[in-house]
This record gives sequence, structure tokens and C-alpha cells, in this order.
Amino acid sequence: MVGPLFFLRYAMSITAEYANGDINQVYVFEVKSHPREESIVQIKTLLGRFRNYFPEHEDKSVHGILAAVDISATLRERALREGLYVARIHDNVFEMDTPDGFQPKAF
Repeated sequence: MVGPLFFLRYAMSITAEYANGDINQVYVFEVKSHPREESIVQIKTLLGRFRNYFPEHEDKSVHGILAAVDISATLRERALREGLYVARIHDNVFEMDTPDGFQPKAF
């Protein structure tokens, strides 16, 4: 089963995509118009707490995606070093912006 998750629990809203079966992964999105350094801290904190708040998904691999309309090259590189996927949003199009060979971190 593949589908979107829209969690509202503990006064926290999370947007994620998940896949079950052979894939068994969750992708948590943080969408920002103009992300800053604290955006990376924010999504990493959320990813670190995800299984505590949603134990029904403890068997899934959890990954983070920082999606932005405008992201600096420096911040993009930092997010990638931290193991986060990076995506760009432009003209109502969501496009992954990760280099070939990128290895995401499972949180």
C-alpha cells in the first residue's frame, strides 16, 4: 500500500508519504519557501521523534525531505551532508534535487 499520511497528533502536524510491503519506508516532508539553518534542525528533530509519536510505523525506514522554493547552495549541501533529501518547488512542480549516488540517512 502506498499513500499520503497527514498526521495531527500531540499538537503536531506532519506530512509524509509511506510505502508498505517490500518498500516499507516513510518519507517526512518539511516544506519551506526560504529555508534557513534552523529548518534542518527542525526536520531532524521531527525525524528523531517520529517513532515515539507514531509507534505503529516503528518497522519502517524513516527519511527526511527538505523541500524549498528557494534554497541556497550552501544550505542544500548541508542538508545533503546531514542525510536529507532535497527537493525544489517551482511552477507548482515538485522536483527532487539530490545528486547521483546520494545515500540518505535513515532516522
